[in-house]
Amino acid sequence: MFRPCARTWAGKPSGSGQPPAIARTTPVLLDLFSWVAVVAHALLRGRPLVPRRVAWYPKALPTFADALALVRLTL
Repeated sequence: MFRPCARTWAGKPSGSGQPPAIARTTPVLLDLFSWVAVVAHALLRGRPLVPRRVAWYPKALPTFADALALVRLTL
């Protein structure tokens, strides 16, 4: 029952459009990751990035989430 509905609504089965979407999305995500890392590094100017404290586990080193939070606060 699903396949006839998918053909009616989209003109083709839903799984056929996934590889091009993945091919477009992956480079954008890698670029965004790199951009956040470079901007966070430039904002720190040699100072250490102190990881945010959370109640449920201690973090010894900063993570990407900490760099992203720094960039978001600056923007």
